[in-house]
Amino acid sequence: MFASAAQRRAKSVSAAPARRALAAADREPSPELLDAAMRQAERTAVSSDQAGDAATAASRRRRKRLFLLLAALLVKTGGAYATYAWWTAGDSVSTDNAYAAAETAQVTPAIAGIVREIPVADTQAVRTGDVVVVLDATDAQLALGSISSGARRW
Repeated sequence: MFASAAQRRAKSVSAAPARRALAAADREPSPELLDAAMRQAERTAVSSDQAGDAATAASRRRRKRLFLLLAALLVKTGGAYATYAWWTAGDSVSTDNAYAAAETAQVTPAIAGIVREIPVADTQAVRTGDVVVVLDATDAQLALGSISSGARRW
């Protein structure tokens, strides 16, 4: 019903020699001559249809080849990324906003003094009554001595 551009071109090109022959004769065409021209035009149209089909098939093959090339490229890129992730960061976990939940307690002193020793290690569990800090006794002994000497005066 609708002829493609290639088909219309083929019919007009193939009918041109027949028209030229008729114009050169400058007379009324005979039915045999018209039949021969029409058969020639049909043969050319059929071969142009085949050429159009071949061009369409070639275009499909090219499109399919490009699609397969793109798919292969995507698979290769994905494989390279997976390999990179496996070898560089496969066994480490990181985050930008991590929170660690732990039970902590604030330790405040009842008296001021110089710390001489801390007998506990970092993250060691302690219980009530465990010694956490040992203060230097020198300041306390001097203060006690000054209080006892003042008490003797009275």
